Amino acid sequence: MDGLTPSVLHEIAGLTDGQVELFDGELKASQSWAASLRTNSICFCFNESGEALLMGEGNTRIYLRPQSLSLFTVGMELPPIATRIGAGHHNFVLITVPRDHLSTLFGSDLIHLHPQFHKFIERQNTAGFGVVRPMWSDEKRLMGWFRNPPVPEAARNLWYQSKIGELFAIHLFASDNESFPVQHNRRSNQFSDRALTYLRKNYEETLDLNVLAGKCGCSGPYLSRSVKRETGKTLQQHLRSIRIDAAARMLTQGANVTEAAFAVGYSSLSHFSKAFEVEKGLLPSEFVRADEQMIG
Repeated sequence: MDGLTPSVLHEIAGLTDGQVELFDGELKASQSWAASLRTNSICFCFNESGEALLMGEGNTRIYLRPQSLSLFTVGMELPPIATRIGAGHHNFVLITVPRDHLSTLFGSDLIHLHPQFHKFIERQNTAGFGVVRPMWSDEKRLMGWFRNPPVPEAARNLWYQSKIGELFAIHLFASDNESFPVQHNRRSNQFSDRALTYLRKNYEETLDLNVLAGKCGCSGPYLSRSVKRETGKTLQQHLRSIRIDAAARMLTQGANVTEAAFAVGYSSLSHFSKAFEVEKGLLPSEFVRADEQMIG
């Protein structure tokens, strides 16, 4: 992939297509990443930044957002649609394990897997299957460790093997026939989703935790903890990001800095400038000049 050449972080011993890869780069436009996938495999994708769409045979229909974790299978054929979406920075770790290796690895324990994966590994079903959810804080930490394992060089092979095994143990052996354990976290996910949806629609309003929690159907402290745990960011940080994205769009459409600041809910230009620089790496005036130079 142009702009996203993978770096192999780890090759699973004895497996031709088993590996952990890091993709980190800039794209000028949307492009396919199907060539990075392997047939007859199960994959984890830790998607830190950039968006992607994966549509394949069977029930593989997943949309990868920033800060998401996906688990999917690739059957006899590569997905006809596997696209990294849009220009910008894309950063993700892809773990690929061949189907046949898992059959050997799990042995008699295969019967305890989620039915979808059991059938796939046993070749009773050749179609793909996929699920996606937000990354939790410990998974974000694990993604960082995949890039820089916290062990000596001599122990890295063992460390990677243990972490990959741990991922499969947690996510394929799900209770109540539910893969990719979200059951225990589903309720808090619903509250977080409601909160972030509300912020996106009402970002110009002042954030009142108790009012927001009431709209979501839970207590303020619980909502605050849930959002932080599941996304790694506080509600205030989410609101800042949403506001600055909206302001940036306004600036590119001809609004001046003051208009954009007040429109997205800031009453102080200095606070707006500081928030803009944190999110975009540029002051609003610098952002406007850069946009004008690109247009010119």
